Amino acid sequence: MKNAVTSLARRGDGYLLESPLDVPGWEPRKFRRAAVIVEGVRHYVAGRHVKGPGVFEYELRPWSDAYHDPPAEEIVCDAAFLRALTVASRARDTASALHDTMKILKPLVGFLPAATKLRLQETYGVHPGEATTASIFLEYLILAVAGALLSVNSFTMSHVLPGGALWTVVGAVAPDALVRYGRVLHGEISPPGFYEWLVRMRWR
Repeated sequence: MKNAVTSLARRGDGYLLESPLDVPGWEPRKFRRAAVIVEGVRHYVAGRHVKGPGVFEYELRPWSDAYHDPPAEEIVCDAAFLRALTVASRARDTASALHDTMKILKPLVGFLPAATKLRLQETYGVHPGEATTASIFLEYLILAVAGALLSVNSFTMSHVLPGGALWTVVGAVAPDALVRYGRVLHGEISPPGFYEWLVRMRWR
């Protein structure tokens, strides 16, 4: 996560603003400029430069009395405004980091109850169907590994894992994988989580 800091420094008769966010409407214009008020003096955006990922530099110049076109908007660039840019940037970076984490955890999210997956979709954008499909793929992967180990056990005397434990894994995972895969094929918006379908059947 970037170290988001907003700074305002004097440069000649104007100012140089460095922001972690690209401020909407702050681009150099000939007409309908944004008026930026710094210490009670009106300025306009004379230059905008991207210095790097998440680093935007704005050159503010004094507003000329000869410029009669009314401003598109007026922004008071004070300590509260600079602090708001920094806070908004950090919130964006935190949300982005959480979103990336949820992508990594997508197969595990698929095991969660359907309602929980819908809430996570609203907050982090993780699609319930995609997460469920990823969790089912993980179940089939577990079944494939268990099947391979059972095959190894049948040909060797030294068992990697006890056959009983492996058959328990197969018996626990296979029904859930089959039922939930069927729900995905039927196009459910948020398919059930791990054995949630069984809980629903018992409560009907």
